[in-house]
Amino acid sequence: MELDDQSPVPKGSEASDADRTALEGWLGRRFGAPVRITDLRRPEGAGHSNETWMLTTTGAGPAELVVRPQPTVAGVFPEYALDTQVRCMEALRSNTDLPAPVVVGYEQDAAVLGRPFYVMERIDGVIPPDYPPYTLDGWFLETPAADQTRLYESSIDTLAALHRLDPFATGFGFLVPEALAGAGETACLRHHVDYWRRYLLEFVDGGADHPVLAPALAHLDATIPVTDEPARLTWGDARISNMIFRDFRPVAVIDWEMAALGPPEVDLAWYLWLEAFFAEGIGFPYLPGYPGKDGIVARYEAAAGRAVRDLPWFEAFAGLRYGAILARIAAMRAGTGELSAEDAATAARNNPCTRALAALLGLPRPGEPGGPFG
Repeated sequence: MELDDQSPVPKGSEASDADRTALEGWLGRRFGAPVRITDLRRPEGAGHSNETWMLTTTGAGPAELVVRPQPTVAGVFPEYALDTQVRCMEALRSNTDLPAPVVVGYEQDAAVLGRPFYVMERIDGVIPPDYPPYTLDGWFLETPAADQTRLYESSIDTLAALHRLDPFATGFGFLVPEALAGAGETACLRHHVDYWRRYLLEFVDGGADHPVLAPALAHLDATIPVTDEPARLTWGDARISNMIFRDFRPVAVIDWEMAALGPPEVDLAWYLWLEAFFAEGIGFPYLPGYPGKDGIVARYEAAAGRAVRDLPWFEAFAGLRYGAILARIAAMRAGTGELSAEDAATAARNNPCTRALAALLGLPRPGEPGGPFG
């Protein structure tokens, strides 16, 4: 199995000389003085569903910038809401003490680059890589176990702090429809499940007949946890590869395209599920400094000041979501000719995520390891 085959990044268009010139003009207008881009590159090792350009500039404004353009091709999600990401980061910086990038500007007019984009100040730090995964290669794998533990624990402390926020008092109420303003966890969780039902049935090839995801969705829909707790901010893609670290502590929480309101367990279970996927799911050991599932949950409960509830349900929900995303990626790769239609269908049904989800819910195993997703 090629590990790069895991990558959910649709290959968008790279920046051209015209893009460079347009950005120089836009930045010059933004900062009120000329700006020259001396280096424009796309980083390697990122596994996100968005396109990223790194800029080094001279002249006015910060010297190191990051550009996130709207994707030019259909990607992992039906819609790619740049404005949601921008509003989340601005709310974090304006209304909380949590670390977030400084947004230089958001351009909705496609006339500049041919598509909307936003620009952030680049933050000095490191990110555990997705591709190849940090369980296989890279600086985090080579870090002493004690420092790995520091990073894991600080990431969970940050996640717990995010969940302690009052989302409606800190500017995140826009993440739910007006009818759900002020709604509690259960109503927002049903909204989550409805979104992923539509995603699976309308956006994933063969989703309605998927041998694991379809029955998993039915089970989850029938067993939604019911609480009277107020809804909290859920980051959506909560994992260490979506944090920038310095001295093993987060200095930025990034990638907010999956943000919503709901139960905090949505994030915690996703964190646990993705950590498992990038270790035992693809055949590698957990890092020696990983505190383990029980250690992560205990750390989270202490930092959040609340007990974790219904974790098996939320882990299954994480498996459903990630399994649906992998199925979508398989279809995308078939569309680009990287996979045959037959191999894409196999990859969508039988992969480490669907096998783990089937085992968790007592569903028939979809197959043995092998194929494009292992």
